Amino acid sequence: MVEAKGVRKGFGDRTLIEDLTFSLPPGGIVGIVGPNGAGKTTLIRMLMGEQQPDEGELIIGEGPPLHMALTLPEPKPSPRPTLTPIMNLAPTPNPHPHPHPNQARAST
Repeated sequence: MVEAKGVRKGFGDRTLIEDLTFSLPPGGIVGIVGPNGAGKTTLIRMLMGEQQPDEGELIIGEGPPLHMALTLPEPKPSPRPTLTPIMNLAPTPNPHPHPHPNQARAST
């Protein structure tokens, strides 16, 4: 069993987790989903005992051992591998600057 009661955790003036309360029964399965910087890794570190909540309590009860698995999406290959991700977002010249021969051209 894993239980959280009013858990709060922050760093400096940034609060990542506030008033987190849940109860997970033995053998329960849960997914932790959120944007970057939302506190997912911080929560996992607290569950593993690597960090402590600023407020509230985390209870790891008796029962089967707590197992955690971290699954990350496989990185996608860059469309232009020699460039950084920011450079990949930069506009590029149109590879087809001239209309297709079958396209009608506007008359002037």
